Amino acid sequence: MRRKTAVRKNPKQKKSRMNRTPEMKLLVTRAKGSPARPGKAELGVACLRAWAMIPPKRCPEAFKYNCLSLDVSLIDDAAMAEKNQTFMRHEGPTDVLSFPIADFDHERGSFHLGDVLIGFETAQREAAERRISVAEEVTRLCVHGFLHCMGYDDTTPAKRRTMFAIQEKAVLAEAQSPR
Repeated sequence: MRRKTAVRKNPKQKKSRMNRTPEMKLLVTRAKGSPARPGKAELGVACLRAWAMIPPKRCPEAFKYNCLSLDVSLIDDAAMAEKNQTFMRHEGPTDVLSFPIADFDHERGSFHLGDVLIGFETAQREAAERRISVAEEVTRLCVHGFLHCMGYDDTTPAKRRTMFAIQEKAVLAEAQSPR
C-alpha cells in the first residue's frame, strides 16, 4: 500500500506557521540611563505569549512566516516627547508608541512587524505609582506595542478590553514565572 504525501506547488515554500510558534527576532536598543531589564529574551517570550492568543485572522500575513522581527527602543522623555509631537501631534512624553510595518525584511529573513518606542522614564514613574517593577512595566509596554503592530487598537472600550486582556495575560504569566 502506497502512502499519500502532500506535494507543495513550490518546493521552496515553507509550511504555514498558523498553529506553530515562530522565531521572534527582537532588536532592542537602550538610551543612556535606561534599565537593563527586561532583556531581549524576556521581551521576546512575553510577545510570543501574546502571539499564542492572537487569532490568525488578526494579521494573516504575519502567520505565514516562520520568523518575525520587532524593533524595540527604550528612549528618554525628551526623545519621546519629540516623537509624540512629530507622529501623534500630542505634546509631551508618552509611555509607548508603535509603528506597524508588516512587511518581509529580506536582510533579516523575517516578517518585520514594526517598531516600538518605550519611554523608559515614563515607565519608571508609572511602575512606581503602581508599585510594580520597572521590568514588568517595560514588558507590558513592549507587549502593548507588539499588539498594536499586530493590528489591535484601544480606541474604544470594547477594543481596549480585548487588547488589554491579551496584554495582561502575557505580562502576568511572565511576572509569575519562577526566575
